[in-house]
Amino acid sequence: MPPPSVRLIVLGTGPMADEIAVIAREYGVAERVHVLGFRADIHDYMAHLDALLMPSFHEGLPYTLLEAMSLGLPIIASRVGGLAEVLRHERTGLLVPVGDPDAIAEALAQLVQRPELAADLARRAGEEQRAHYSLRAMAERYGQLLRGEFDGAVGVSS
Repeated sequence: MPPPSVRLIVLGTGPMADEIAVIAREYGVAERVHVLGFRADIHDYMAHLDALLMPSFHEGLPYTLLEAMSLGLPIIASRVGGLAEVLRHERTGLLVPVGDPDAIAEALAQLVQRPELAADLARRAGEEQRAHYSLRAMAERYGQLLRGEFDGAVGVSS
């Protein structure tokens, strides 16, 4: 069982949203699990989190990931799709195998037990987001593309 200070806040909707509260009650942790559903003000909620957990089975490149990086949140995510393309394990986030609750628990324990790791991951993820995924960075890359100055990182097909 994680330390009593650990809380799970579930933001957004999905096919298991209603089941999460039921499962939390069954495991005796209902007071530590808060299912808030869709929030138009998601950025405000994320700004107050200690970490972001994205245990996806499949994923493109979600704005949620980039927003968490920009907010300086340590991130635990499944090693899948855009999550695995953007995050570098133990450098800008902790990547876990898809569908592995033990690996998720271990990664959460690392962040709780090693606050310096959490801070380093968050700092480096923020730097990565600003360097490659910020509005400025993307505008610069589009400018290079339009001027024909791409360096191989952007492909063009005719």
